[in-house]
Amino acid sequence: MNKEIKFEEYLEEVCFEENPLVLDDNRPDFFDNWIGGLFTDDLIRYGNEFGVMVESQEKERIWDLVGKIACIENGCEDTLKREIASSEIFPGTKKSIK
Repeated sequence: MNKEIKFEEYLEEVCFEENPLVLDDNRPDFFDNWIGGLFTDDLIRYGNEFGVMVESQEKERIWDLVGKIACIENGCEDTLKREIASSEIFPGTKKSIK
């Protein structure tokens, strides 16, 4: 599963995918100039794309969790139970399974 990223990090990825020749030393200033030059329509489009990506990741994470719970209910190994108990179900929360 992919690491959760913030919208600004997503915009950085977009910026440097569109401008792959920017040198590492120039990236911070280039990004600041690039983002400052975006129009509202661009930000809305990127925001929508980001939302679709996040929604897809969340669905994947939920289905993974559902599969693990189904496995536990059907008598899977205790190691799977410990894995779920120690993982973050949703950011900032933990659920204990015994």
